[in-house]
Amino acid sequence: MIVRPESPRDVEAIERVNIAAFADHPFSQQTEHLIVAALRAADALEVSMVAEVEETVVGHIAFSRARIGDSPPGWFLLGPVAVLPDYQGRGVGRALIEAGLDVLRSQGADGCVLVGDPAFYARFGFGHDPRITCPDVPDEYVVRLHLGGPMPAGPVAHHSAFGVGPPEIRRLGPADADSLKAARRRALEAAPLAFRSGPGDDRLEDPAFTRAMLADARQAVFGAFVGGELVGFVGVTPSDRPKTSHRGDIWGLYVEYAHRRSGVGRSLVEHAVAFARSLGDIAELDLTVTDGAPHAAALYRSLGFEEWGHRLDSIRVDGVPVGERHMRLRL
Repeated sequence: MIVRPESPRDVEAIERVNIAAFADHPFSQQTEHLIVAALRAADALEVSMVAEVEETVVGHIAFSRARIGDSPPGWFLLGPVAVLPDYQGRGVGRALIEAGLDVLRSQGADGCVLVGDPAFYARFGFGHDPRITCPDVPDEYVVRLHLGGPMPAGPVAHHSAFGVGPPEIRRLGPADADSLKAARRRALEAAPLAFRSGPGDDRLEDPAFTRAMLADARQAVFGAFVGGELVGFVGVTPSDRPKTSHRGDIWGLYVEYAHRRSGVGRSLVEHAVAFARSLGDIAELDLTVTDGAPHAAALYRSLGFEEWGHRLDSIRVDGVPVGERHMRLRL
C-alpha cells in the first residue's frame, strides 16, 4: 500500500471512495464526496491524501483549516476519512491518518480537531477536552490532538463546505426556464454521446418553448438543486396524440459530474415516475438511452424499466455511430 498526496487524476477515484465508504453509514447524510469537492473548489483542501493498492485508490483523507474560539490560525479539522468497504479493517484508515498527521507536524500545525469515535482516535493521541465544543455534536465525540502553541478553547468553526446538504428535488416552473436552459446546454456539451440533440438544435434553447413547457400542468421537469444551483434534471411528457394518450416519455436525464453516484439521478427519475402515476391515465412510460450513457441504462433497469429494442446506428456524433436502447415501464 502506498499513501501519497492526491493528484488531479485522483479526483474521480476520491469521489467514488467517499460515496462507497459512507453509502450505508447510519450517521452520514451521504454528502462527504460533495464536502471534499466543495473544499477543493474553494482551495480549502489543505491536505488531501490517498491510499493506493496496486494502482487503485482505496482510501482518502482530507484536512482543512479550523478555528477554535479566538485561536490564531494553525488548527486543522480532520475529515472526511474514507476507505472502500472491501479494504476496511486492513489498516488503510490508520495509515492515512498517520500520514496526514505527519504532514501537519511537518508544516508546524498547532493541532487537529475532529468529530468521531473517541476510542478509535485515542490510538493516534486524540482526546476529549471539555473546553472545545462543536455545535449540535455531543461533547464526547469532539476530540483534539495538541501539537504545539497555546491551547485554545471555544467552539470549532469549520469551512462552509461542511454545510453542504442533500440536493433539493422539486418541480421546475416558468421562473426556472433560464436555469434549465443553461443546465441543458452544459449537459449537451459535456455528454454529446448521451443525447440526440446538440447545443445548436435543442428545443430548450427557445425561451418561449421552455417557459410554456414548464407551465403545462400535464408535463413536468424535475430539478436537483445544491446551494441554489441546478445540478440535475429530468423531464416527463405524456403523449398529446389520442391513440397514444396512455403513454408518456421520460427524457433528458442529466446530473452534473460532481453529484453523480449519490442517488440524485434515481431520485429525479422516481419523482418523474410518481408524477406520471399521479396523472391517472398514463399506463406506460417510454424512454431511449444511448449506448453513450451506460450508467443511466443501469439506473433505469434498477427502477423496473425493461429493454424492448436496441438500434445500433441510431445517432451519429462526428461521424461515429451510437446505438440507442428503447425501454419502458408499465405503471
